[in-house]
Amino acid sequence: NGGLFLWVKLPGYDASRFAQFAARYGVALTPGAIFTSDGGFNEYLRIPFLLDEPAIETGVLRLKNAWESFRNTASIEPVQAPIIV
Repeated sequence: NGGLFLWVKLPGYDASRFAQFAARYGVALTPGAIFTSDGGFNEYLRIPFLLDEPAIETGVLRLKNAWESFRNTASIEPVQAPIIV
């Protein structure tokens, strides 16, 4: 029970940078900041699980490989809190 998406937190990592990196592995991800009006949710990804099981399994494997490679090359960055005026 639930929705059609998972929200995943990447503590200390910019989800937009990871989404761009993951695209090289054939994984399309949406950074959480796209869904906010203030640019928040910088550490979050919205991951859909709408395809059939074999496609999801392939996507999860690609996501795993992308994450392992990303973590080996990226440093933990301070994620900026949105500025509210």
